[in-house]
Amino acid sequence: QRISARHNHQMMYRTLTAQMMLPLGYMVGACLWMLDVTGVVHSRQLHQAIFIFTKHFAFVSPLINMYYIPPYKR
Repeated sequence: QRISARHNHQMMYRTLTAQMMLPLGYMVGACLWMLDVTGVVHSRQLHQAIFIFTKHFAFVSPLINMYYIPPYKR
């Protein structure tokens, strides 16, 4: 029972850590967008990187939930 509780706490910690990192990826995309909008940097790779970083937010969030939530349902 004690090991199970410890394992559950570790899973909860990992879930929260992963969820906290998602906005960081979105902020990277927002900063890259700001560099492009202000004219500091112009490049095709920058445009692609902006879309990659911002779409990962919507893609990764459900994957994190699908990976970490099922153990709580048992």
